[in-house]
Amino acid sequence: MIDGELHRVSLSGRFTTASVEAVRAIALSGSGIAMLGHWDVRQHLASGQLVELTLEDAATEQLSIWAVTPTRRYTPSRVKAFLDALEQALSRD
Repeated sequence: MIDGELHRVSLSGRFTTASVEAVRAIALSGSGIAMLGHWDVRQHLASGQLVELTLEDAATEQLSIWAVTPTRRYTPSRVKAFLDALEQALSRD
């Protein structure tokens, strides 16, 4: 919806990459829409170079975040506290 009016757009083509920088560059060039984290585009949103879209009939895939530690046996308490706080922050609705 744009200003309360529903717009339908047909898209063709597909661009796939594992590079956030490449996806952001494609979006900034005006070549299409992109699914990126807010932290990756916050400056571009603030400057108006990019606009946020809400797609009512599209669902995003669930993403995972992994914490890699050398071993569980000797994980420092500060690392465990950080991981616990991160898990709690990310699990909020």
